[in-house]
Amino acid sequence: MKTLTRIRSKFCAFKDAVAVAPHSLKEQHELAISNALLVAIRQKADFLRLGVAGVEPDVIYRIAERIVGIEVATAYYDDTQAKTEWELARGNLKPHPSGVTHIGGWHEPDALIAAQVQQELDDKCAKTYTGTDSTWLCIEQHAPLSDVAVTLDVVGQLKVPQKHSFTRIYLGSYAPIGDGGGFRAYEVVV
Repeated sequence: MKTLTRIRSKFCAFKDAVAVAPHSLKEQHELAISNALLVAIRQKADFLRLGVAGVEPDVIYRIAERIVGIEVATAYYDDTQAKTEWELARGNLKPHPSGVTHIGGWHEPDALIAAQVQQELDDKCAKTYTGTDSTWLCIEQHAPLSDVAVTLDVVGQLKVPQKHSFTRIYLGSYAPIGDGGGFRAYEVVV
């Protein structure tokens, strides 16, 4: 079984990177991931606004005179990891005094994250979005035990539903230091 402990949640970096209050932590996360995607794919864009929840994609940009919305989803190993990460980010759960907080342990974490990414893809593809010329999807694979090779395997395994409203779909993740670090984005063939 692989276990994971966190010295600090990655959400701390998201809070620092987004200086647009009073957006909720969830909105800050969506904006941070959207911005990280655009940087990773070297796409120039002008931020316009956050989307209308349940109607439009999460974040709206102007890209080459077109209105492009980016819908963000985050895949975790399991619900326990997701809850713990968000409780830490919100300050509702205090890190262990040692600075290292145990956030989970998983058997076959690579299979777990692949299944969760597929579930997020299926869920988002079943929805429709309005208010943009083009809608992209970015699924953040929040799987700190995964390296770039695992992420590339996940991209290759994904089955995109035939019916969806996305013009582009990306799987994004933070690469471990051993793989060079930083946010990486991999386009999924639609």
